[in-house]
Amino acid sequence: MKYSLVCGLYTMYSLCYLGASSDFEQATAVARGMVSQFGMSDKVGPVLHKLESQSDISPETRHVIEAEVKRLLQESYERAVGVLKKHHSQHRLLAEALLKYETLTSDEIKAVIAGRTIDRKL
Repeated sequence: MKYSLVCGLYTMYSLCYLGASSDFEQATAVARGMVSQFGMSDKVGPVLHKLESQSDISPETRHVIEAEVKRLLQESYERAVGVLKKHHSQHRLLAEALLKYETLTSDEIKAVIAGRTIDRKL
């Protein structure tokens, strides 16, 4: 299951984000708007589809819209996992520095990401 991958990346911080349902709800609403209202899908085209009115949209069109929404969400998910994997070591360094110092300035964040130590008293 894909959630285990994301949770696996976060378990090093003893966090597994369980409040994802709100994030999925918001992401789905944005993707659905992109596809059905803003013409951002080649398969659906630049046509406004009001999904609230059941009778105005054929089942086939609904299926295409939902498939496009799912595609957008899947692509976004894969991009996010890629970013998390690519920057895994920087995330770890930042998490450790935040656990130690609680807050970091922008210069300290840059230093931590670059692998330098922070010269600050606790």
